[in-house]
Formats: sequence, C-alpha cells, structure tokens
Amino acid sequence: MPEKPQPPKGHQPKPAVPPAAKPAAKPTVAPAAKPASPGAAKTQGFLEHRSHRRVDVKVAIQFQILEDKKAMDKLKSEKGVTKDISLEGLFLRTAQDIKPGDVFRLEIPLPGQKRPLFAFAEVVWVKEGKMFFKNDAGLKLMMMPVEDQEALKAYLDQAGK
Repeated sequence: MPEKPQPPKGHQPKPAVPPAAKPAAKPTVAPAAKPASPGAAKTQGFLEHRSHRRVDVKVAIQFQILEDKKAMDKLKSEKGVTKDISLEGLFLRTAQDIKPGDVFRLEIPLPGQKRPLFAFAEVVWVKEGKMFFKNDAGLKLMMMPVEDQEALKAYLDQAGK
C-alpha cells in the first residue's frame, strides 16, 4: 500500500468534517407577493406599492395619543383632517406635536354613517405641514372592528367611483 503524501512543513491539516456534521443550510422563503393595486401608478418616479387604493377624502377626525396619560385621563381628543384614506391607512394633517411610533385611537366620522368609525393607528412618518397644520403624517391602521372595516370599504368603493 502506498504511503500518504505528507503536508508541507508548518502546514496544519484541516480536520475532516463528515458531511452529516455540517450545518444544514437554512431554507429560504420568498416573501409573499402582494397583488398589484388596481390604482398602481408611478409617483414621482417611484412605483406605488400600496395594495389598497387611496381615496381623496377630507374628513375632520379626532384622535387620542395613547401614550399621553394626561390626555387619556381627561378623555381629551386632538383634532386633525384627513387628506386621503385607504383600508390600510390615512394621511393626516394636524396642528398637534406627533412623532413616528405614536399610537392613536381614532374616531373617523364618514358621511352617511350613523356613528364614527373607530380604529387604532400608528404614525409611520411625519413631515412639516403647510399653512396652519404643524404636521402632515402617514398613519397605518392597526386594529379596527370588522363592522367598521366593512363600512370603510363600502364608503371607499362608493367614493372612488
């Protein structure tokens, strides 16, 4: 039997790792593709990625910042006006100090509804507002009762025609 070749001097041989002992590669999972929005369009050179069409709706809403204990204790509501609304979120204009990450309890009175719709939303972005509005903000709807979701969808379907 021939002799095994020896490694050069100063060379440390790598220990043999049996194939079964090697860590298995993690399976990759592609994110689920969102359906293209019927209203998907290029916006200032960027493709619109929202899965629900926004409808221009100017509605005076009331909100409470849930982290503001004093306002919650007094049931004090702040005011704002929407620029547009979708099933996922809304554009809010307000004179109040707000910041990304704030969570609001919203009351959204829509024309033709007997009572305002209720939802919880998170502030995703804030930028300086125009005129007497201190802030413009993008809010993501987080929780809304099913009946309010259905009422909002019906309203948006009708308003978007």
